[in-house]
Amino acid sequence: MYGRKFCARNPGRCLLMQLRRLSLRGIGPFGGSVSIDFDRLSVGGLYLLDGPTGSGKSTIIDAITWALYGGVAGGEDSTDERVRSTHVSAEVESFVDLVFSVEAGTFRIRRTPAWTKPGNKNPTAPTATLWRLAEASLESGDLDAGEVLETKPSGVTPAVTALLGLNRQQFVQTIVLPQGKFADFLRLNSKDRTRLLEQIFATATYRRVSDALQERARAAERTIADTRERFISASDDLLSTAAPEDAATLGDTVRGAVLPREVEGQLRARFSELVTNAEHDVSTALRHKEASDRAEQLAADSLRETEELAKRLARRSSALERRRILLERTPEIATVRDALDMDAKAGRLLPLVQAHAAAETRLADTHRRLNVLKIDPHSVSEGTLADARRELVRLNELSGMLAELTQLEEQVAVTTTQQDADRKALRTLVQEHAQKEEEAAAAERRRQVLLQEQEAATSRAAHLAGAQRDLEAAQQLGEQARKLRGLHSELEECEAHVVQLTQAFQDARSHEETLTDAWIASTAPQLAVTLKDGVPCPVCGSCEHPAPAPASAVLASREDVDRAARLREAARHDLSDARERLAGVRTQVDELTPVLSGLSTDQVEEGIARAEAEVAAATRAVSKAQALRIEIAELSTTAQRRTEELQALASQTAALDSAIRERGERLAADQERLSAQREGYSSITERRAAHAEQLCRQQETVEALADLLHQGAQAAESKQELAAAIDESEFADASAVRAAVLPAQDAEAARVQVQEHRDALRDVERDLAQPELATLRGDEQANVSEAQAAYEAAHADANEARDRAAEATSHHKQIAAQFSRVETRYRAWQEAYHAAGASVRLAELAKAGPASVTHVPLPTYVLQRRFEHVVERANEHLTGISQGRYELVRTDEKEKGSRQIQMGLGLLVIDHLGDPAGDTLRSTRSLSGGETFYVSLALALALAGVVQEENGGIQLDTLMIDEGFGSLDADVLDQVMQCLTSLANGGRTVAVVSHVEELRKIIAEQIIVIPQPDGSSTLEVQA
Repeated sequence: MYGRKFCARNPGRCLLMQLRRLSLRGIGPFGGSVSIDFDRLSVGGLYLLDGPTGSGKSTIIDAITWALYGGVAGGEDSTDERVRSTHVSAEVESFVDLVFSVEAGTFRIRRTPAWTKPGNKNPTAPTATLWRLAEASLESGDLDAGEVLETKPSGVTPAVTALLGLNRQQFVQTIVLPQGKFADFLRLNSKDRTRLLEQIFATATYRRVSDALQERARAAERTIADTRERFISASDDLLSTAAPEDAATLGDTVRGAVLPREVEGQLRARFSELVTNAEHDVSTALRHKEASDRAEQLAADSLRETEELAKRLARRSSALERRRILLERTPEIATVRDALDMDAKAGRLLPLVQAHAAAETRLADTHRRLNVLKIDPHSVSEGTLADARRELVRLNELSGMLAELTQLEEQVAVTTTQQDADRKALRTLVQEHAQKEEEAAAAERRRQVLLQEQEAATSRAAHLAGAQRDLEAAQQLGEQARKLRGLHSELEECEAHVVQLTQAFQDARSHEETLTDAWIASTAPQLAVTLKDGVPCPVCGSCEHPAPAPASAVLASREDVDRAARLREAARHDLSDARERLAGVRTQVDELTPVLSGLSTDQVEEGIARAEAEVAAATRAVSKAQALRIEIAELSTTAQRRTEELQALASQTAALDSAIRERGERLAADQERLSAQREGYSSITERRAAHAEQLCRQQETVEALADLLHQGAQAAESKQELAAAIDESEFADASAVRAAVLPAQDAEAARVQVQEHRDALRDVERDLAQPELATLRGDEQANVSEAQAAYEAAHADANEARDRAAEATSHHKQIAAQFSRVETRYRAWQEAYHAAGASVRLAELAKAGPASVTHVPLPTYVLQRRFEHVVERANEHLTGISQGRYELVRTDEKEKGSRQIQMGLGLLVIDHLGDPAGDTLRSTRSLSGGETFYVSLALALALAGVVQEENGGIQLDTLMIDEGFGSLDADVLDQVMQCLTSLANGGRTVAVVSHVEELRKIIAEQIIVIPQPDGSSTLEVQA
């Protein structure tokens, strides 16, 4: 789809840079939303951006440039600060949304400028997003369906630069030429023009090759210098260990050497001698170290033995002192042991003392209970207890009779309640029997009515089969009517399609004939292309070709003719298929028309509706008859059930009435018996409660009397047993027993104290009996400080010897390593010196050094050849536009104080008509405004054309011009428009920004910017 859409004007290639869609809101003077479809505008290759001065024409170019690069085109009065419109509400977001296509695909950019939302103090940061779009997404309008490539402004701008191959400054110098910037390329100095052309022609490879050669030469020189300096540095490190006079002499020799061979022989032998001396110093130091280590070991053994003796004497003294202290506490421990003996004896009598006290306490409690019951404890005997027990037996017997009467009283209450409930149930049964008789009569009346309705519904349902046959016939007729209506629509579409394809076939045939004529007319130029000097012409046989037809005169090739023939044949085939389809549709219409017998579609539909209504009515009658049969059967079943229910109710009423009479007779007899046993109480229950209280008091009295007699006997017995035990012990009475008993915590502490004293004495004696203490007399001497001093002196001597040995060993290793490093770096110096071959020579040639004959650097030489080609192509356009007056010429621009031709990309203008004496050479800055415009235009068109011809260059297929047309007279304007029209016909897309009235008549496709009364603008697209 992309190739067909954008390569129609030049089918041999696809355009590399094309604008597709532009949408914006709140940008510059455009406060509202506007959209431009460049696909429609670019069909003819040339379109006009028209509008009054200041209306916002340049804003369109600024919006495109700002969408791509985040900066405006930079024309007159154009700044980034003016991107957000002053005609948009504060809460509305401004944006530019641009879709463009390059060789890598179709892409979409959406940018929003910084703006401050209402209520916010800080502005919202600008945003930018880059998508890759499929052509299907662009055609469907679903632009959000693409692949997101970048989401930040810092990433979008570099990505766009990579896609287009141009930065913003180069873009506005070659593709978008804004106001005040159109002639920038013409006026660039040689240095700036070099940077631009190098980017456009993709010649950076030559600069990189030149830089690489120069860097290789510099690297070789740096390597030689670096390896020599590293050799000198390694030699200095080695000589720092030598004697000062030797180090000075040898160091001067090393630093004075320019070539590697100057340090051969004697100098390297002196370096080896330093290593040998260091090895001798190591042997001497190691022998002294071994002797010092042996002396240190002897002093350490003596110190260890002295320290052990001192520790044994201290342990013996400590053990003797502990034994003395323990012996002094022996009397105290004996007193504690006696107290523990008395505690043990009192502990055996303490249970008897406690038992007697408990018996006395229980006896006192029993006396208090009898006093509460108003019985004198001192008058109680065994006879008193017997009388109380007999009274308790009588009361228990009475409790049984009262319990029986209580149950009877409760049963009478329940029976009375039941009697009342049954009387109420009897009344309910009588009422229910009367109600069911009335319901049975109403159901019978309803059944008679339903029988009559059932008979009517059955009669209506008998017509259902006939109504269904009528409906099927009507529906078949309706289907044929709808099919005929669809065939009429299809017939109209086929007829229109045949007309369209007929025109397409005629156009294809005419196009083929035109191309055939052009191909025949192009025979001579095509033959001229194959001509070579010295080779005979296939027509005339001459080996000389003085005036071959120019290649630009080729109007069409054989391939173009063949392609047109294939298109014509495809159009003929499509037309044939369409005609066959039209004949088939007409045949079907003719076959169906008689079937309807002149009936209209509405009449057919009315017949279907009537048939459907008849079927629906008969279907409802069938359903109703079936429902009525079910309901009548249910009513008959219900009537039978009600008859059975009435008989059951009559039986229940008679049985309940008999039960009520019998229960009333029994209830009267029970109430009479209970009344006789109440004895002044309101009920048997009340009498039983009073009897229970009396029984409880009597039972408590019996228990208290029995406890008094029992506790008195126990107290007398425990008193006698305690007195006998005290008489046999060392204690005077029970108080003495209690006093001898120790608290449990104190007794345990006393036992621990006695045991610890015994264990401590045993441990001391065991320590003194150990061999390392038992062999001591106590008068031995252990002089630890003297032994420590001797060891420290020997240790210091040994450390000093070890340090000297380590220093000598390290010194030897250092000298050996330094000597090895000197040897390695010497070899590296030699290798670097011999490896630096032709690198320096090549670098001088590429950078126009002293060995260069042309004094032109390689990148500049390549660009000069390209630029000369651009100037030649520009003169082709300029000759026609200026009517032969002006011609551009390249000039060499030398840098002051340098032999090099730094750039050589300067421009001058030859004026063929400016002086009667002949041609004059003028500066480009001497041209007038109109002259500058069309000279710049010729140069821009030439640049784009040459770039497309260069293999690997950037294709500049879009040009937007925003300047200069108002400064041209009618003849020059006509020449310029002929040039631009020729470009458009050749496949280029050219946009002209102007308000010149003559251009509105020449250019059909237009974007018209329309100012509004409030100062804002809108636009209208004519395509």
